[in-house]
Parts: sequence; structure tokens; C-alpha cells
Amino acid sequence: MDEIKLKITLADGWQQLHELGTVILSSALAAISAFGPVMGYGRDPDDSMF
Repeated sequence: MDEIKLKITLADGWQQLHELGTVILSSALAAISAFGPVMGYGRDPDDSMF
């Protein structure tokens, strides 16, 4: 019976890809945390009627 061997290697230039991905992720999280309250408060129901 033949054994199947799977070799996983990192992509060429993975350090640059990782750095770019980290910058994009941190930028996206910063934008969400900055604009989250603005987006959330716009959808809250108006409690002035109660």
C-alpha cells in the first residue's frame, strides 16, 4: 500500500505577506472601533416616546 505524503511549505515572501496582512487587519479593526458607536447609535430606537 502506497503512503501519501503531504508537504506543506510557506509561500515565497511570506514575511512580506504576513506584514501586509497584519497592517490591513489592524487598520480595519481600528476603523471599526472608531466608527462602531456611530453606526450602532444610528440604528438604536428613539426612546423619547416612552
